[in-house]
Amino acid sequence: MNGLLAAGLLPLLAVLGLNRLIHRSLAAPRVPEVGKPDGLPWQVVRIATLRGRSLFGWFIPAGERAPALAIVHGWGGNAELMLPLAAPLHRAGYALLFFDARCHGRSDDDSFASLPRFAEDLGAAVDWLRDRPEVVAERVGVLGHSVGAGAALLLASRRDDLAAAVSLSAFAHPAAMMRRWLAAKGLPYRPLGAYVLWYVQRVIGHRFDDIAPCRTIARVGCPVLIAHGHDDATVPVSDAEQIHASRGAARARLLLMPGGHDEYPELARHLGALIGFLDEAMGLRAGAGQLFGGPGGPSGSPQASDHENTQITKGEPVMPINQESVWTKRYQDAGEEYLFGTEPNRFLAHRAELLQDGRTALSVADGEGRNSVWLAEQGLEVTAVEISAVAVHKARRLAAGRKVQVDFMQADMLAPGWPPAELHGAFDWVVGIFIQFVGPEWRERQFEVMKQLTRPGGRILLQGYTPKQLEYRTGGPSAVENLYTPEILREAFADWTIEELVEYEEDVNEGAGHRGRSALIGLVARKP
Repeated sequence: MNGLLAAGLLPLLAVLGLNRLIHRSLAAPRVPEVGKPDGLPWQVVRIATLRGRSLFGWFIPAGERAPALAIVHGWGGNAELMLPLAAPLHRAGYALLFFDARCHGRSDDDSFASLPRFAEDLGAAVDWLRDRPEVVAERVGVLGHSVGAGAALLLASRRDDLAAAVSLSAFAHPAAMMRRWLAAKGLPYRPLGAYVLWYVQRVIGHRFDDIAPCRTIARVGCPVLIAHGHDDATVPVSDAEQIHASRGAARARLLLMPGGHDEYPELARHLGALIGFLDEAMGLRAGAGQLFGGPGGPSGSPQASDHENTQITKGEPVMPINQESVWTKRYQDAGEEYLFGTEPNRFLAHRAELLQDGRTALSVADGEGRNSVWLAEQGLEVTAVEISAVAVHKARRLAAGRKVQVDFMQADMLAPGWPPAELHGAFDWVVGIFIQFVGPEWRERQFEVMKQLTRPGGRILLQGYTPKQLEYRTGGPSAVENLYTPEILREAFADWTIEELVEYEEDVNEGAGHRGRSALIGLVARKP
């Protein structure tokens, strides 16, 4: 009898031992943060989640009544790993909540971690943001990486109060992901692998089919961006394509970019696409309502049309970020000071004699007036175009103090119908100083507008940064695609006479905004 009992217990004990082994093998490693969001107005927060646990997080406010993002890492990660996204998103006007899921980083432990529990924690983070007085509750979105990306899609499929969802490097289906893991470990699918998949579903309390991103995407009501690296060796890019193909009626876009599974710096180079998507989804710019069917005004962009379910790949048009809100905030934050100082750009000033070959000048994206005011001091009839009303107010104050006349216009040079007919061919000089706020897809239109404003025989003068500026980080955009090279400018002005094209480095001292060693490029081109 004892032998029979022992014989019956042995299989049970073997199964229990196997279950414990599976549990331990699949447990996420805990890696606490060692850094912090330096240079940003961060604060440590604790957020209550389910089962009486709490989550560690960093909250980075962005002034009053700001849109916000709850951002979650992937399996075995932590909030610190997502920080390369912090500064660019914050500059774009977004309040940010980076947090650790349960069993990760500095958050509370629990019996296990899983994609559904990531989603629960993400939901708790969203609720916490929506309760903040400085956050617009209707403009809260979610962003997740890997398992966190699956959690973002799962949460978005369950809630109707999210403004946007961003999926970074998500796998299409947990079963396929686990089968890849089993194969990497050299474990056969039958019978062991099949049992592992069954056991995990039983423990987490969810069928893989019900939580798989390729299934949940079709139930998501808010706009979705699916971003993935071409070189991802952990989750193949075909998973992103499968999720996008399974979207059904969901308003989902696909962004394919260079890089692997965990290359957050590479993603940071493509934040123009991400921020453009968020601005559209959250109705922060005219045209968002038409594009996504959500809040927003009439169309404010040539691309605001029936582009739902658009695949965004490298080279395809991407909406520019909400420039008005971004720059207004920067100029407001400068207070009474001038963000880029009050002296003219050096490349422009050194061509004072050349500028006398003309009577009229236009300074585009003029900012606080340092260049337009100086042009007026050279005896030119000057018009200045700037998108931020705060900047225009400060520019008028500068012009009054320097006792010159400038015709200041608050306008978006990329808006449909601009420039007005009376400005076509009206200027001997069109000046653009550090106007690298759009990527290549909108840079073409930007240059075409400037060409349209220039009279025959007139000139365009450009000053910008080259890609090497990313090494110096003393000003300019963080996206490499926004930066100029000689080849880019030669191609853009191939039908004009290029009188000067120079690439160089020097120390720049233009207020707090541009200060230090810089990689620069300058162009003077004459219209036929």
